[in-house]
Amino acid sequence: DLARPWMLRTTGLLAALWITCDAAANPVWRQRLWVTLGATGTSIMALGLAQRFTGATSIFWDTYRYTGEWFFAVYRYHANAGSYINLVLPMITGLAVLAFTRRGTEGSRVLWTLAALTAAACGFVNVSRAANVITALLLLAMAVWIATLRLQAASSRRLLHAVVSGLVITVTVVYLAVSFDISGAQARWEKTKLDALLNDGRPEVYEIMIKGTLEQAGAWGYGQGTFELVFNNARKALEHPLAGRWDYAHSDALQTVQDWGYAGAGAWFVMLACGLLRAVAGSRRRGGAPDEDSILSAAGAFALAGILLHACVDFPLQILSLQLGTLVILGMVAGMPRMERASPARRRRSARPRQE
Repeated sequence: DLARPWMLRTTGLLAALWITCDAAANPVWRQRLWVTLGATGTSIMALGLAQRFTGATSIFWDTYRYTGEWFFAVYRYHANAGSYINLVLPMITGLAVLAFTRRGTEGSRVLWTLAALTAAACGFVNVSRAANVITALLLLAMAVWIATLRLQAASSRRLLHAVVSGLVITVTVVYLAVSFDISGAQARWEKTKLDALLNDGRPEVYEIMIKGTLEQAGAWGYGQGTFELVFNNARKALEHPLAGRWDYAHSDALQTVQDWGYAGAGAWFVMLACGLLRAVAGSRRRGGAPDEDSILSAAGAFALAGILLHACVDFPLQILSLQLGTLVILGMVAGMPRMERASPARRRRSARPRQE
């Protein structure tokens, strides 16, 4: 009974992955999916900033419902909000980069650049410390990636423009972060101490799982949706003094093994790892000036890497919206047709005129 609704949800998610793979084989639908992800993410980021700017006490300004102290946008838990920000930030940034590679797209350049700056600012307005660190790492990695694109495809004059643009973007990101009040995140960082991080309950949860549940999980695990029940039984059996309710392990890496077993967790790992490797390979396959597919591949690689990194210390991949977003990006990357590099001899043969 506990596992049934979760398995139905998993079936629907896999169907969404297959549909996305099929749609992504068509460049028109691939572009539509990408723009939809970017536009949806931008609207949610705007909602989160509006909440902070107006001092909202609940997600939709509902005075009769308390949704916690650290909600952001449509997420009650700040870490899940941070995971979503870091999932859509690379996709929005990729749309901005794509706009700058095309002529006559001045409106798109302004729109997606502002959207990317807003998403970057949200990454620091949100109070999740893990998400803040991952946002900073993503921004640094994407800055290096964009600079590399300029170095490969542009002259020294364009390189100067790229450096100036990068400085302007950096200053604007800092300005947005300060303007939209990062006092909440700053306060959490100021209170952060090593002892507090080591005694927040997560190390004890990991210890109970390693000693009491993972050894007995076997190849097929206990089943989706059974984590809290199995964990509480293990906590009682070990007579561990850990207090509080733990409905998630705060580590998808460990919870997936407990729920799905080593075989199931291995299958999920292989699927996500192959998608990430495919994205990395696709971002490098043409070597020259960036095109739409290589930019999408790079954006997908950053998005997948960010959420997988966060999943090591929290539970973003247990949340339906984040699961769906991750699988849609995975499907977009996996559904793109492969473009094999032709050898120099083959290129010379194809360049010769045909003799009628």
